[in-house]
Amino acid sequence: MPAIVDHDERRREVTEAAFRLIAKGGLAALTVRAAADEVGYSTAVVSHYFENKRQLLIQTYELSAEGAAARFFAAREAGADLAGCLAVLLPLDAARADDWNVWFCFWGEAVADPELGMRQRARVSDTIGFIGALLRRDRPHLRTADEAMIEHLASRILSVLLGVAVQALFSPALWPPARQLQIIADELASLDHHGASL
Repeated sequence: MPAIVDHDERRREVTEAAFRLIAKGGLAALTVRAAADEVGYSTAVVSHYFENKRQLLIQTYELSAEGAAARFFAAREAGADLAGCLAVLLPLDAARADDWNVWFCFWGEAVADPELGMRQRARVSDTIGFIGALLRRDRPHLRTADEAMIEHLASRILSVLLGVAVQALFSPALWPPARQLQIIADELASLDHHGASL
């Protein structure tokens, strides 16, 4: 009797292997051969699930982004405030820094690839929506604010988060977790003082 193959599990194993390769060596480290070697399959097996490196990059990005979204939602459902929900996205440890390394590689490709660019814009739009919902939930003075104001404030917060993450990846000694969290806290505090009048 032939062995039963769990195709979803195999696809995930290959994607996780690709994630490790990109996180440690950048996009140049990702090849079908390298992914096959990393997971212990033949290149034929990897090619059965992914036609090329681009498909593998897309799936790796989606896996990582979905994991980050799951952390955000879990924090929200556990009652964390906006600062706590944002904290789970920051590169405060090696695992989350790996996520950011993968995202930067994807973004570099997305600049010149319309499909990848569309995926990135959709992720940003969703994230702004999630942040905006938490602004309304946690800040009474913003519950009646119009959508344009909420979108503006949420975009501002996301921009700060992205800036902090970039600096933390390139200068980790200068951007330890405490400093990352403090910058986010300062930004949110400034919204409490001035957000309603923007």
